Amino acid sequence: MDQDRILYRGEAFTLTGNSLRQDAAHWAEVQPDGQVKTMKNGRYSEWRIFPEAGNAPHYRGNFEVLNQAYGLALHEAGALLNEEGTFRTGANWPTVWTRDISYSTHLGLGLWNVRACMNSLNARVRNGEVEQDTGTGGSWPISSDRVVWGMAAWEVYCLTGDADWLSLSCRVMEKTCMRDEQVLAATGGLMKGESSVLDWREQSYPAWMTSADIGDSCSLSTMLLHAEARKILARMFRELGLEEKAREWEEKSVSLAAVIERFFRIPEHVLYGQYLYGRGYPVLSEKVDSLGNLLCVLLGQAGGSHAAGMVASLPHGVYGIPCIHPQMPDSVPAYHNRAMWPFLEGYYAQAAAAVENESALALAVACMVRAALLCGTNKENVLLETGLDEGLLLSSDSQLWSIAGMLGCFYKGLFGIRLSPDSLEFRPCVPKSFEGVHELSGLEYRGMTVDVFLQGCGHRIARCLVNGQEAPPVLLPGMKGRVFVKLELDGGEEDEGAVNLTRMGSSLESPAWKAARHGIAWESVEGADYYRVYRNGIPVSQTEYCHYIPHPAGGTCLSR
Repeated sequence: MDQDRILYRGEAFTLTGNSLRQDAAHWAEVQPDGQVKTMKNGRYSEWRIFPEAGNAPHYRGNFEVLNQAYGLALHEAGALLNEEGTFRTGANWPTVWTRDISYSTHLGLGLWNVRACMNSLNARVRNGEVEQDTGTGGSWPISSDRVVWGMAAWEVYCLTGDADWLSLSCRVMEKTCMRDEQVLAATGGLMKGESSVLDWREQSYPAWMTSADIGDSCSLSTMLLHAEARKILARMFRELGLEEKAREWEEKSVSLAAVIERFFRIPEHVLYGQYLYGRGYPVLSEKVDSLGNLLCVLLGQAGGSHAAGMVASLPHGVYGIPCIHPQMPDSVPAYHNRAMWPFLEGYYAQAAAAVENESALALAVACMVRAALLCGTNKENVLLETGLDEGLLLSSDSQLWSIAGMLGCFYKGLFGIRLSPDSLEFRPCVPKSFEGVHELSGLEYRGMTVDVFLQGCGHRIARCLVNGQEAPPVLLPGMKGRVFVKLELDGGEEDEGAVNLTRMGSSLESPAWKAARHGIAWESVEGADYYRVYRNGIPVSQTEYCHYIPHPAGGTCLSR
């Protein structure tokens, strides 16, 4: 029977059609009537969610765990809407935040309620430009990921075709990007600013780095957002018929993309490093920032076999993808460090679907569903080691972008919805273990209401019917009324793809300087086999000792 089928089995937990089993003290079962029975830390509870009838689009499939996870996300999304028609950020966060609403809209929240997303994005515009969330050093310009707003604004336009929104968002993004260029431009065509989302400095930066150091650094994720913002501006100007402006911003985007490729690729690896840091002579941190690498895949920085290789290579824990890998030293408490954030898992699911990696998609959906069913809410984050929400500095219930990550697993993962200014396309990806019927009803798009019936597994569409007629899996804005799309997949003998399940180890503590008569010296670091010394950003020595005496040289900056 479908409910007994194993959807995912890993070393830490098993997900079937109607149950989750982690161990004797942690499990969940979904009853046919929608009741969920859970055991968490040995404590038993029961709960049931009934999403409001108006909260469309609705999902229904063969597996109760998926039905219930989707229903929970829909219910919590509705509960976060306030009287002004905007989204609260989470149970612990009662206001609208720029990065949260922007990533949420882009993940898939716009497909659920585009008007509320539009209202929320509007609420983050001040004096004609995007407002920056708080971050290291207070806010902008050290924290400079506010341009993520552009990704969401473009998503809204693709969904609605609203000409007034296009004009407004184009003006806002142009003013925002122009001001950023005046302040954030760095040597070599780079843009400065700390990593997007990772805005609690000790959670992802070495202890010796000050706010000023972070403000002068250049991070992969924020660089990608600046490149994408300029690409989107070019698209907006082109939609408005302003070709000269479109070319100007397109050239800026291409230039930033080339800089990213030059400075951020880890040598002899498909993945990209976390950030360029150091005083005067920056060095690439070869830690993996999961968000930055996933954006490389989803925003087109990497393509084809490179993108597929990135998804297969990204380190992933048994309970979810880490924010960074390896983790910070054990002395740093868990929040971004040592935690899985479901919105990142949602992006991993979408990247997996985009490169047709069914194994990675199954893993991502299973990790999302496990956390939501066991906790009874879409948590802000869970601990990488246990998959639970205990032991973290903070973990809000009903976190907006965690909800959006879950919804996006369905919309842009399983159903493969792809938006452009003039179409909505389906590129479904259904892992073999998820084979069956998946239905989405009541999806609103450009004056039509779309119902989708998806059957089979794999990513090859064997047959597509639109209102009963053979047709490509593409909807054009001119269609009106109720539209029924039937998609039949032919799994065949396709390669299901690979995942990189990795032990979530920690990095070493940063060496501490100490007085030295000649050269430099530092305190020994527990667990270190050797130390590498850099001069002007170039490695000049590798030593087992805790001191280094350089050859005389002018204008030298040493680091270790």
